[in-house]
Amino acid sequence: MIRNIMLFTVLFSEEPPNLIKVLQRIYQGKILIFDCKIDQGALGNTDRDDMLQLLGNLLDNSCKWPKSTIRCTIVTGPILAITIEDDGPGCSSDQIELITQRGIRIDEEIQGYGLGLAIVKEIAQSYHFQLHLDKSATLVGLRVRLTSTSGETRHDIQALTST
Repeated sequence: MIRNIMLFTVLFSEEPPNLIKVLQRIYQGKILIFDCKIDQGALGNTDRDDMLQLLGNLLDNSCKWPKSTIRCTIVTGPILAITIEDDGPGCSSDQIELITQRGIRIDEEIQGYGLGLAIVKEIAQSYHFQLHLDKSATLVGLRVRLTSTSGETRHDIQALTST
């Protein structure tokens, strides 16, 4: 049985700036420069809490590592693309293979529990998003990219199967 899911439209022009303000308060001891390019459109048929948790975990993780710059790019439309990258030390290929596993931490000196990227991975999988981690070509730190594989999200698929 598929339960009735309340759908929200996440206005990306409003939510990330609010998240960034919260993160700037949390990391007030750091000088963080956020370079954000966010489509003014909306991403329909996604759960607002899922998207806030996904973005919150990605942005929080990026705030822990940079020298100063975090870039956030969100392109909406038939295909969603979210890219978060920073100018921190980045990760080796071996580390990238590990960091989306629950409880795995690369640096024990940085505050955290090793859950953020694992949660991002689970949310991405539930929406059929592709998750790709690599080195940022321009900022040199870690780059996390999420893209929808088609115009359909998990909720669209659930709605189709319940009719």
